[in-house]
Amino acid sequence: MNIRQHLFNQLKTHFGTNKAIAEAFAVSPPAVQRWQDNGVPENIAQIASHSNEIAYCYHPSHFSRDTQGLTFP
Repeated sequence: MNIRQHLFNQLKTHFGTNKAIAEAFAVSPPAVQRWQDNGVPENIAQIASHSNEIAYCYHPSHFSRDTQGLTFP
């Protein structure tokens, strides 16, 4: 299990259902279902990392990004 799938499991534990996850992140339940297989997308991981209730810290390497070239607008 990779870190993105582990994050999905944390979201599922925290919110309880795919529907509740979808509502919290303003996405559709089918999108959340895809996360179960493919892992949480980067934009959702960034949002989740700001929660005090979800034990996740965003890092670009979790999404195969080269951190040396990382810049924020």
